[in-house]
Amino acid sequence: MIDDAFVFDCVAHPFNFDPKNAYGNAGLMFNNHLYAFHNALTPDDQPKLPSEEFLREWTPSDIVGSLCRPGRP
Repeated sequence: MIDDAFVFDCVAHPFNFDPKNAYGNAGLMFNNHLYAFHNALTPDDQPKLPSEEFLREWTPSDIVGSLCRPGRP
């Protein structure tokens, strides 16, 4: 909070999870680590992506679609 006001950090950090983009084994482990967060932190009533859908290079339209669903401002 700043001066009794909520502050929202509305920044998206899309990643390129294509295995060719990973920096060796450590990069692949990092990708899988983020996928594990997706599975652990996504509420049960929300869709969870299988690894082959999550661990890929996301396009700009994929990112917009996941952040700005129809019917939302």
